[in-house]
Amino acid sequence: MASWKKILVEGDAVTNNLATDNLTQSGSVRSYDLNGNTNRIAFKDGIVQFSDSSNNVSHQIDNANGVFDARSASGIRLSDGDNAQYVDLKPKSEITASYTITLPNASPGAANKILESDASGNLSWIDTPSGGGGSIDGSGTATHVTYWLDSDTLTSSSDFIFDGTDVRVTNSVICSEIDANTVNVEVTGMSTDGDLGRGAELLNVSGSLPTTAGRMYYLNSSSSWTAADKDDEPAADGFLVVATGSNATAGMLIRGLIRIGSGAIGGTVAVGDKLYLSDSGLFTSDTSGFGTGDFVRAVGHYVATNVVYFNPSQEYIELA
Repeated sequence: MASWKKILVEGDAVTNNLATDNLTQSGSVRSYDLNGNTNRIAFKDGIVQFSDSSNNVSHQIDNANGVFDARSASGIRLSDGDNAQYVDLKPKSEITASYTITLPNASPGAANKILESDASGNLSWIDTPSGGGGSIDGSGTATHVTYWLDSDTLTSSSDFIFDGTDVRVTNSVICSEIDANTVNVEVTGMSTDGDLGRGAELLNVSGSLPTTAGRMYYLNSSSSWTAADKDDEPAADGFLVVATGSNATAGMLIRGLIRIGSGAIGGTVAVGDKLYLSDSGLFTSDTSGFGTGDFVRAVGHYVATNVVYFNPSQEYIELA
């Protein structure tokens, strides 16, 4: 039968007692039975620390404040049923300030709930947003850029097109400011009459008026648009634009690259030729047929097959 040893306390007339020294226990793990509660050890106040052989503390129990402290970002490990795998809960190795995350005071109570935090770190259960399922308002297609219309609805617009490489703006977009080091003017994705190249300047028009894409128009005295003609001085002297669609509401090009189609060129033309205002909104590179009373106004250059860089001159000449 094992014999019991007395744990010495302060006042006992021997050395190596608990009042003056650490307690060292060798051998196998011991079980303690305190008032019928096996493996339970009670500590009153104070801090219980767990450290390695170099006295580096990894975890400690602060009894006075009721805190279990995983120190040095060592984390708290939650093992599975057979202790084969685990989940570690850890803070970042460096955080800028201490903060508290407070869990909800009840379970979710239903499926499809997620946690949301307020500014103080108080978590609460909310319904999972339904918009992620893909409710689309409008005529979404594979090439249209889709964006959030509100918290629950996705929408898309033909104004924004993804051509496989870039997102392009096909109609006017109003914004307060554009801050760019460069504007990349490039002939790309221009397959239909009225298609614009990068960097084009477009006038947003609210008034409806039938137009022909790729033809020139000028702003008349009735605040509407008239097909431009070399025989008409208001066209030669006026605010000249190019239609981008079958109606003025599609936008009117002020300056930039536009596809006009072969039917919009009067006579023959070669890449690099300067272009002039011709009849019925057409372009021409040949002014040899102009006669008395006609107006000569340069409007841009022919830069690629069926593509014009539209940049109308502010000057014109009347032939006598």
